[in-house]
Amino acid sequence: MQGASKRARPMNKNQTAEIIAIGSELLLGQIVDTNTPYIASSLQEIGLEVAFQTMVGDDRKRMISVIRRALSRSRVLITTGGIGPTEDDLTREIVAEVSGKKLIFHPKLFKVIKSFFDQAGFVMAPNNRKQALLPAGARPIPNLQGTAPGFILETDKGKIIVVLPGVPRELKRMMKDTVLPYLKKKLGQEKGLIEYQVLKVCGLGESRVDDQIGDLIRGSKNPVIGLLASPGEVRIRLTAHGRDKTETQSIIAAMEAKIRERFGLLIFGQGEETLEGVVARLLEEKKISLGIVETFTAGRISQRLQATGCPFFKGSLILTSDQEGPFQKSVLKKEAQALFLAYQIRDFLSSDIGLGIWLEGPSEKRYLYMALAGWKEEIYSHRIGGFSDTLPDRAAVMALDWLRKKLLSP
Repeated sequence: MQGASKRARPMNKNQTAEIIAIGSELLLGQIVDTNTPYIASSLQEIGLEVAFQTMVGDDRKRMISVIRRALSRSRVLITTGGIGPTEDDLTREIVAEVSGKKLIFHPKLFKVIKSFFDQAGFVMAPNNRKQALLPAGARPIPNLQGTAPGFILETDKGKIIVVLPGVPRELKRMMKDTVLPYLKKKLGQEKGLIEYQVLKVCGLGESRVDDQIGDLIRGSKNPVIGLLASPGEVRIRLTAHGRDKTETQSIIAAMEAKIRERFGLLIFGQGEETLEGVVARLLEEKKISLGIVETFTAGRISQRLQATGCPFFKGSLILTSDQEGPFQKSVLKKEAQALFLAYQIRDFLSSDIGLGIWLEGPSEKRYLYMALAGWKEEIYSHRIGGFSDTLPDRAAVMALDWLRKKLLSP
């Protein structure tokens, strides 16, 4: 499996990376590879482009071939899997062979591996000894959650090989604690400081976002601009390279200003901010308490707000579309049903405002109604279609984003 990013301008090939996922069980479909997407996303955060991704089974000749090819075209190679104690775990031996290094036994590393078994109350098998073998000159990567230490090897030609286990929880910890800091420092020394900023857009799909800033994506080499779509939002990542923090922040700020000018309120946050987190912050800043009645969304809005721990979220009532809950029977037109529920939940919970969500219409012509009562009185309707299993999540995102915009308005 090979491919290159289509959303960001390619960097110098001397600053590209390749990921090789090793294991016959991956090719047989017995295990789904989640490591490669995680590594690719993590490398993007430090400004390192993944140019190729490869999957190979536990076959010596094929592993040698793909590792040699990777080193011929990429500066950084990261492998996952194949460093266990069994006979078919071949990665460390093949990396040593391809890089022209001898395998060296590390007594201290062996002691750490043995202590893992001792603490667990197990007897270590003799074949675990091979896990303390590393190519000469390699830097060990501690594995705090397993017995397979990884390693980083810089070849004589200046290539960087990072060898990691295939167990996701072990790999993620090693990437976060050792690999990413190492690569950021190493590449930063060569290219200057690497920094990034993420802007989050809600209310537009990836293609529409691309259409609005496509000229900026194509025309900018520094910062590099990339898009990543996920349910309910599109992330715009700006990765800048500069001599120091002042320069990188200046580069990011200039491009961020252009992007914000084009999207305005459609940008709901940046970095690690979430839509529900922004709503919770606005409620706290304005000291406005909120109650919600949800129909159709099965409580998704309330779950997201509850997770923020916001003291101004007073609670919710979750109904099916044909329920009135503890409220008096409404004889209002369908357009006013959401507003009726909003007022009722406001009074029921003694909150400053109430938010009502109501769905009307057959599956081929559904309308989502949202209403605010109390501090403001507003009704919004939107025809909503698509696959039924995704509609509740879409409706929850639409409601949170609409509420955010109303809280921002004067």
